[in-house]
Amino acid sequence: MFASEARLDKFRGHVWRDGRVVPGRLMFPHGNLVLKKTIDSFSFDLLDLDGICASKSSERHFESVDDFGRDFCRADGATESEAELIRMLSWDEVRLTKSPDSELCLTLWDPRLFVANSGGSHHLAGAAHIARRIGKSVPIRARLVVSAFNAAAWDRLIQDYRVLLESPQSRGWSRHAVAELIGACFVEEVAPIVGEGKLVVLPRRDAAADDVTAVLESRGAIDVTRHFEEIVRGQDDAITAVCERWPQLASHLTDLRAS
Repeated sequence: MFASEARLDKFRGHVWRDGRVVPGRLMFPHGNLVLKKTIDSFSFDLLDLDGICASKSSERHFESVDDFGRDFCRADGATESEAELIRMLSWDEVRLTKSPDSELCLTLWDPRLFVANSGGSHHLAGAAHIARRIGKSVPIRARLVVSAFNAAAWDRLIQDYRVLLESPQSRGWSRHAVAELIGACFVEEVAPIVGEGKLVVLPRRDAAADDVTAVLESRGAIDVTRHFEEIVRGQDDAITAVCERWPQLASHLTDLRAS
């Protein structure tokens, strides 16, 4: 039920230029790989929350906000009552009810609704659990940030480059040497969208590209180009599902569709 945000717009690495390898950065002619839209006033119910990020309990795993809240209510001795619901929501660190700057996040490659709520996450989850058990609606209004893949940028990237995942278990290799062999090598640390590790971007068109890719794969890297293609292709379906769940978002997400 915990989430982290992807960063896919700042690939840095090495390029072959003027007879030597120098630091370089991958530029995207169609804009960043990830686009963000902010909806300043988004109305939802507390029970709509699918997860909590930036929590002080992120080292513990719960399958849902409800499971997290049930666990806390048992430890806290909270009863399933409207009075306890009010007490949970009144906790100073429950930002959704205390701060006008509370921010929700939703990523279209994992279209679940998350809120960042550090120290108050226990009480927020507890409130959600009690509200579900007693059938109480808790309407809330907050800022929502939607992150989406830029389909045009990904189409261009995949046309010109291979995307590999270098997992923590991969054996070491020289990015400098790869850039010297095939002209460029870019790397970026990202959230685990297709697995734990770093993304490696290699140009396709160099004659040695296939051989270099094979060597990296023999050292534990995984070609995840098709995985990202599938995620980008499925994004329109994700947008449709999100808009069915919250019709108010339809007008905000139209321009994020690939077609």
